[in-house]
Amino acid sequence: MTAARARAWSLLLIGFALFSPAAGFAAKGPCQCKDLPAMEQELFEQEWLQREFYEYLLGNKSPPTPGPKQTSARALSNQVTRAFNQWRRSAAGGGGQGGGGAALGMSWATCSLVSYKGKKEVPFDEPKLRAQNCKEVADFLIAHEQKHVDQCNKFTASKNLRQNPNSWMDYAAFDVEAYGAGIQELRKSIAELAKKCGWAGSTHATKKNAIDGQEVDVVPTLQEAKALAKALQGSGKP
Repeated sequence: MTAARARAWSLLLIGFALFSPAAGFAAKGPCQCKDLPAMEQELFEQEWLQREFYEYLLGNKSPPTPGPKQTSARALSNQVTRAFNQWRRSAAGGGGQGGGGAALGMSWATCSLVSYKGKKEVPFDEPKLRAQNCKEVADFLIAHEQKHVDQCNKFTASKNLRQNPNSWMDYAAFDVEAYGAGIQELRKSIAELAKKCGWAGSTHATKKNAIDGQEVDVVPTLQEAKALAKALQGSGKP
């Protein structure tokens, strides 16, 4: 893979994939019981995005039409961004705002994690990321982008010309896999925290992710998460 080709495309999904999580999370240190509802909302968003990219691979959604000097991968990114922001503002999506600024990304030029200052890549600042987010949220953000690092290294080493990260199909496939990694990590963290906060658990501890087939933890419903957080208010338990 040439340097020019690597620079031509980035797996950063500006504005919707790994944007800074919503305000309200405990900053730095472990997530707390009060963070469970926000963690559930974050999970819903990650699962929506994985499913959206998968729908394109299944052919259930029309492929994007690139503009002048635009790759089909970038066209897909923009298309999904718009759909996500529309969904996010709806009642089904929680009635919140659209995606914020990107929190973390991956450079195809170096196959490494990067932070962002506006749209400019800067060296990854893990201490800053962890200072702005509770541990479990930072962990899932890194898990997603680390999967892209693994994909980049594999792509670069194999020189597999049948796989083209400028193509919307490969872009979607890469992201289905990366969202799966983040979802797996986030579900594990939510389940562990919920049990510490008094959740009795489910009949089955794990289930298959219907999209990628990965084994993931079963988590409480959003209503259960809200009830746990509310019950512990004023209890002195974090």
